[in-house]
Amino acid sequence: MRAQKLIAAALMGLVNPAIASEHWVLNSPDVLVSDANSAVFSRLEINATQDCKAVEFRLWAEIPTIHLTDEPNTDMLELAFAASDTILASQGRLIQIYEEFVPNTDIAHITLGAVNWDILEYIERLGENSMFTLSAHFLGGDIKNVWEISDLPIKLNQLRLDCKPDISGTLT
Repeated sequence: MRAQKLIAAALMGLVNPAIASEHWVLNSPDVLVSDANSAVFSRLEINATQDCKAVEFRLWAEIPTIHLTDEPNTDMLELAFAASDTILASQGRLIQIYEEFVPNTDIAHITLGAVNWDILEYIERLGENSMFTLSAHFLGGDIKNVWEISDLPIKLNQLRLDCKPDISGTLT
């Protein structure tokens, strides 16, 4: 079942099957990704912002299929996203729902917001054996996932060093 979800995710461009077993992978020049340690599909993305001054945390989470009458009336979601014992976000904003990802399952794309690069110091202090955790209840389904911090401080520092600000459309 997990293999079927990874294949479907690969088709959607959400995961590269060759790197699915690694913890933190550079998915594009400005995006680090990690798949959750769970039986359901879930991904945590850390994106450098366009101006390279901060990083945005985004989630891809498997949820029960949403029927048109069940659509959320708000794009804000109550959740608990933590690193170790510290809550980093208590709300997320729904970006989009991808219907019927696999039978009876949709995928919710959620942003937790952006923080400055000081988060790197905090993550380094946690240590590689710490975890990010997510807990939420969404349209009758519970979302519970964990992601290992592992080599994230090294990869996040490299993301910051390699970030090139997108200045297109900027007046000088």
